[in-house]
Amino acid sequence: MVKEISASARQNARNGKVRKPHSMNSLMQQIHVFSTVTYNDLAKRLDEETNLCTRYHNRVSEYKEKCRVLEEDKNNLTAKLAAAIALSELYRSMLHDLAS
Repeated sequence: MVKEISASARQNARNGKVRKPHSMNSLMQQIHVFSTVTYNDLAKRLDEETNLCTRYHNRVSEYKEKCRVLEEDKNNLTAKLAAAIALSELYRSMLHDLAS
């Protein structure tokens, strides 16, 4: 049975400072510390990366929605501009006809 590993042993394993084992039990402890540290570190990193990915995905979705709204606004303004140009041409031709 492997004993509970101290915090200093975990820190040494993270830093690559692993003592030469005095016994098979000590070797098993070091293997356990290394595998636990590695698993915990990987799990923590995976969790952090997953959170970052989720935040980036949400931000991309927000920007896509903003782009969609801006595209709609642009189309509405383009239609209004075309209508204003058409009315301007109509009024110009009406004034020209009145002046003639």
